[in-house]
Amino acid sequence: MRQTILTIFFSIMLLGCSRTDKPLQPNSSIVPNITIAQLKDMCKWGVIYFKQDVIVSGTVISSDREGYINKEVYFDDGTAGAKIRINMFYNSVVYPEGVKIAISLDGLGAGIVGDILTIGIKGYNNSIYPLQNEFTITKHIARGEQIDTLEPIECTPEQITPALCGRLVKVCNLKHTPIESEPIVAGGYHRFTNESNGQYLYIYIDPESYDYGDFLPNQTVDITGIATLATTPHELEAVPVLRPRYHSDIWQ
Repeated sequence: MRQTILTIFFSIMLLGCSRTDKPLQPNSSIVPNITIAQLKDMCKWGVIYFKQDVIVSGTVISSDREGYINKEVYFDDGTAGAKIRINMFYNSVVYPEGVKIAISLDGLGAGIVGDILTIGIKGYNNSIYPLQNEFTITKHIARGEQIDTLEPIECTPEQITPALCGRLVKVCNLKHTPIESEPIVAGGYHRFTNESNGQYLYIYIDPESYDYGDFLPNQTVDITGIATLATTPHELEAVPVLRPRYHSDIWQ
């Protein structure tokens, strides 16, 4: 029932945004003057507040269409991945996967949070808050027209390092291997293992996702998602965690 309601609402949103294939603002061809990798290196000592016209761009690799990733937009320029925090539900209507965006950092903050370059409003104690309103969002984010989706980077669990965090990856030949305290249905962290080499990772299923509460696949699958490193309720140290975007990223 919840999924049906959300689907109807999303359809209404799409009908109300019939020009989503056009740039959000005229100046959508802004040329970046820094790469994501360079910006990430600048922020390795802490959050930076920008007072100059620094521009970073990339292709959107995330979607909130199915509720797996909310109020965040992940993007990649080929050198690294990053995310911008944004207080907007159904942001994939405006920033769909595959569209190029450019972010003006003048007046914004950027820092590394959980090994991912994160952009937003600089807050207290080096925190980064979401962009809060349409004026701020449209002032800082421009988007293009063409849709060019990026293929995920195929890797193994042990190859998910800070350098890959924030990027779209695909890990093959995984089987759900729940530990004793893990939920039996989709929701929160779930462990998947490559039975041929014993390497494992977790996936995180947001409570807002369409598949929350469904049974996880019991066959071997290839999983796609945003690469992160996180301390889960089941691990004492940070381990590889994938943030799926769609049902099809897990269930085949």
